[in-house]
Amino acid sequence: MRNLLFRKTVSLFLLAVMLISLAGLTSCGGQEPPAGLPAGPDPEEQSGPAPGTDDEPDPLPEVVFSRESVITPEESILLELSAPDGCTVYYTTDGSIPDADATVYEGPIEITGSGNNWLTPETIDAMLLEKYYKLYETPEIPDAWVIRAVAVDADGNAGEVVTHTYLPGSDLREKLGDVLILSIASDPDGLLDYENGIMVKGKWYDEWLQQEGSAEVVENGEYWWIEGNYSGKGKEWERPVSVEFFDGGATPSLSVNCGLRIHGGISRTNPHKSLRLNFKKDYGPKVLEYDLFGEKGVYKSLVLRNGGNTAQYMIYKDGWLQSLVGGMGFSTQKIRPAVVFLNGEYWGVYALNDRYDDRYIEEQFGVEDFLVVKDGELQEGEDEDMVLYDELLAFADTDLTDESNWKRFTDIMDVDGMAAYYAAEVYIANRDFSPIKNIELWRSVTVSDDNPYADGRWRFMLYDTEYSSNMYYQDFTRPNYDTLSDVLENDPLFLSAFRNSTFRTLFLDKLREIGSERFKPDLVAETLEEWRVRWLPLMEEHNARFATLDETMGDMTYAINDFFANRYNLFIPIAEKIAASFDE
Repeated sequence: MRNLLFRKTVSLFLLAVMLISLAGLTSCGGQEPPAGLPAGPDPEEQSGPAPGTDDEPDPLPEVVFSRESVITPEESILLELSAPDGCTVYYTTDGSIPDADATVYEGPIEITGSGNNWLTPETIDAMLLEKYYKLYETPEIPDAWVIRAVAVDADGNAGEVVTHTYLPGSDLREKLGDVLILSIASDPDGLLDYENGIMVKGKWYDEWLQQEGSAEVVENGEYWWIEGNYSGKGKEWERPVSVEFFDGGATPSLSVNCGLRIHGGISRTNPHKSLRLNFKKDYGPKVLEYDLFGEKGVYKSLVLRNGGNTAQYMIYKDGWLQSLVGGMGFSTQKIRPAVVFLNGEYWGVYALNDRYDDRYIEEQFGVEDFLVVKDGELQEGEDEDMVLYDELLAFADTDLTDESNWKRFTDIMDVDGMAAYYAAEVYIANRDFSPIKNIELWRSVTVSDDNPYADGRWRFMLYDTEYSSNMYYQDFTRPNYDTLSDVLENDPLFLSAFRNSTFRTLFLDKLREIGSERFKPDLVAETLEEWRVRWLPLMEEHNARFATLDETMGDMTYAINDFFANRYNLFIPIAEKIAASFDE
């Protein structure tokens, strides 16, 4: 009986292998032929080597470009495309995947001037919440040419789609120095289509307008609650893209296929949206291995951040704040400026960040079995391991002045890092974090003596800090504001820890260190000016396209300097008085 079962299993396995092999004969580099192109002959009627033999199939056709991608002062480029004899080359210039409706290559392509200009009054209207933002065509801003081409042989077999970017007649390299420039190419329907475009208000917006309460939101000017296609999250709202990295040179140092999503919260309403690049086998490499921030890293995803609350004022504020508190026992993100072209259209300046995901934990801490919780919800790990987070939250109702309870708490919490993290958030007067908002922490699930980070303790991860330090000159971001009382009132876990005298002392020590060393006024002024000088030359075209102003960057610089010039003397005595009240 067992031998019969074994023979049936082997037969089914061999049948599955044969079917997979047959299916592979019609694919193109693991992909289906582009839409509209011939699918090729039926594999069952196809002659050639039998599945399972050692004979190699004929290589798939590949388009060869006579000129690689380039940013050049040359006013004109004559581009030739070639493929093996008997192949037809199809190409597009609008970012779409070439199919049977694309242009058939018949001779050299002259590349001069702007290549796309998809930003029209119609697309602006589709993207813009006009009462709250500005967006202009600005034809004087140079656009790039994005050429996407595919070769198809006589049997209908299509090769890989090849994408190249050309920016002729440009002094961009001279103007921007060695700043990273990204050219992102994607089918325009996936970005701008009424029903499925992730960059537009679209169908989602029109349906949202019919919901109860939406008219009141619009009337009150609460634009951050206005929903549209851009609100979509998850795999359904991810689009395949090709990205070229021009990292300091006139030609790309890297080309990669990946997925693109809209990133962030209320900043999604901004036409200059934050973008996330996700690296997956669905599109290309599973991870990106590249030196982006001064050393080689491995990335599962990257974020092109528009600046969030400071998108129209100072895109880099969050990165600058994080840079001053690195190495204090909680994670901080790396950042560098990047200029983006989207299907050839200039799409402004971004802060390129690494992102806290499973690959980040593995790379930074060498831990493989872990749990990440963001805003109280599971981000990475197994559902059943959320009992560990519940265990942590239970300490909010535990008397941590009791020595045995405190010992149990320190066994699962890196209290030094916790004290430093809260001290940083409190000192900068960050209005945009709470126990359920913009707060992220992680811990190893398996405990090991071989790795100090695999100790089963929770550790915090800092991000989204810009709604702070005199932002909008609102009272709760001013230098004299009592942020500590707010956190004690709204964060039960922090309050429980703060009742312990050891933690209070540790917190105050970290608070004084951050105020007197990390954010001392002279250092703030010096580093903020360095960042301003680095970013300001990038902003001319950006300000013209999105109607931000250089002057606002100067105003915010003054506001930030004013905040940190006064914060220590005004706030530290408040914090010390609050801490002393717990001893009474």
